[in-house]
Amino acid sequence: MWLWVASWIAVPAAAQQTHILVVAGLGGDPGYTTKFHEWATTLLDAAANRYEVPLDNLTYLGETPSLAPETIADRSSRENVEAAIDAIATRAEPGDHVVIVLFGHGSFTDAARINLPGRDLSADDFAVFLDRLAVEHVTFVNTASASGPFVEKLSGKGRVVMTATRTGGERNASVFGGYFVEAFADGEADADQNKDNRVSMLEAFVFARLRVEQSYDADGRLATEHALLDDNGDGERCSSRVVHPHGQGWRFRMIPTLEGYTKNNRHLRGELMSLGDSETGLTQSNMNRNLRGCWLNLL
Repeated sequence: MWLWVASWIAVPAAAQQTHILVVAGLGGDPGYTTKFHEWATTLLDAAANRYEVPLDNLTYLGETPSLAPETIADRSSRENVEAAIDAIATRAEPGDHVVIVLFGHGSFTDAARINLPGRDLSADDFAVFLDRLAVEHVTFVNTASASGPFVEKLSGKGRVVMTATRTGGERNASVFGGYFVEAFADGEADADQNKDNRVSMLEAFVFARLRVEQSYDADGRLATEHALLDDNGDGERCSSRVVHPHGQGWRFRMIPTLEGYTKNNRHLRGELMSLGDSETGLTQSNMNRNLRGCWLNLL
């Protein structure tokens, strides 16, 4: 049995890849501009170095390209954001994972928007852009204030959508973005709940939501942001404390390079073989639990 299991774990003929677009919008003052830039670069650094996402698959658009001209591809204008998504749509394969993360401030009048240099982009605009992505897995994270309405507009099959706020009325500057990034960086050990050495989008969301609550409690403040996640395509604006049992957020991860994928599978083969060689000491329930952990790492 175990020999069959181990041999089944093979690298696919065309390994999936992750494509990441990070957009830092208007800061409004130097402090926020710097903060959004730090969040963006920390996330991209984790993607490249911890998760081995190819540099060619990472795109960073920022308010002030001169902050890091070697890292920021262009200014985060409406036109450049659309062009970047179109470029990803052109090169991404159907099985790839596209991740789009927005840092900045939002607004809500007739529609929810992310504030950018020049004309802002609305949830309706992004709905049009995302429809151009012919991929099976899309994660869209809007960490800005007043971002809640993005969930209903962007929800769909094969998508994980997160927002920092529950409604367009939560307009104070949000802190969710910093903790979302931390889940993939220094907070990875705590965020990785199933200990598979890879933080899923669901795990990042749960980690960030909890850290947001803790930060407001520690400061003795009433929370002005309540994160939302939709990962089953129903557009229901799920409560930050409720995860849909059939959602996909736990499966959506940053996919490493072929070399990283191979290295991870060698490790899994070892784990499965060690389970098969165990003589005693494991109850059936414990065996099933351990096996499930190994299988989840393959998805």
